Order: sequence, then C-alpha cells, then structure tokens
Amino acid sequence: MLTQLLQEVARTNRLQSVEELARILDTTPELVRMMITQLVQQGYLEEAAQCITGCAECPLSVTCPAEGGGTRLWSLTEKGKGALPHD
Repeated sequence: MLTQLLQEVARTNRLQSVEELARILDTTPELVRMMITQLVQQGYLEEAAQCITGCAECPLSVTCPAEGGGTRLWSLTEKGKGALPHD
C-alpha cells in the first residue's frame, strides 16, 4: 500500500487531503498518516509546504480540499520517484 500512496501522490496534479487519500486507497486517515510518516522517515516523501494562512488569502484555494488551513502538502523526493514502477 506504500507504493500505492506514492503513486497517488505522483499521479495527481492537485492537492489531496489525508481523508481523500484514505478514500482512494480504501483505508483510514490514521493509516494514511502513519504511511506518510514512514515514507518521510525513509526519504521517499518530503513536506512541500504547510498551509498557515487562511484559505481566502491562499492562491491555491481553488484546488485545495483543505478547509481552514493547517494542511501539510507532500511531494516525492528523487528516491520516491525512483521507487515508482516504470512503464
């Protein structure tokens, strides 16, 4: 399931909440948070940004599923990109 999470982060061109990732992966938000923590510790994901402003001031508010800010955004590291299956 860790590979599926990496693939989902790489696949999307928009931000996704932990809850949305859990729905896509058919699991719980708690498990997604644990997987993200593990992938960060292993060097496959890194924090791209953390929302600290209100959504009204954010230029990404149109595409972001977060309500009220405080959401962390993740991106693949080079190691994470290398771990994805190649077509």
